[in-house]
Amino acid sequence: MRSVFRGVEVLLGSTAAAQSLLRREPKIFRYGVERLVTNLSALRQLYGCSLQQAQQAVLLTPRLAHLKLEAPMLQRRVTALAEWYGHASPAEMLLAPGCGTQLMSSMWKLGARMAFIRRLRLERAEPALNTSYLANTAEGFCRAVGVAEEEYAAFEQRWQASPEAEELCRHEGRPRARVGRAAGAQP
Repeated sequence: MRSVFRGVEVLLGSTAAAQSLLRREPKIFRYGVERLVTNLSALRQLYGCSLQQAQQAVLLTPRLAHLKLEAPMLQRRVTALAEWYGHASPAEMLLAPGCGTQLMSSMWKLGARMAFIRRLRLERAEPALNTSYLANTAEGFCRAVGVAEEEYAAFEQRWQASPEAEELCRHEGRPRARVGRAAGAQP
């Protein structure tokens, strides 16, 4: 345990940063310092972060310390979210408050919601319509964009069968079955 703490301390450059990270993400003790080394390297090489930005990204979103950031699935999520929110680079997106946590959601979820918002922008003639609730529950997302959950659920089901979904989600595997009622299902 002490060796993990020392390793994290060296990688983050301070005792306070190591304590903060390990307190908020104790899984690092299970995954080890090697995973953190790999992820700091991935943040630099794949996402364009400087060493300080990589350290800051991990401190902002502690789960980044143990995810496999080099995986194509996560690279695709970062790229899609950076483009969606108009960030100049993946590094900028990872340093934006709350954006890193959206990486825990699949592209099946994020992509469907992005496509739904694009449709709403056209229907409502609101080109600036957006929400930071992409990764929230269906209820929270629908409330944020002002639609019924049933309307969104029907759209999501159609979108998941589309060529856009197939391309966007090719590294994700199949979508999980929705918990709760599907659109049109009887109670």
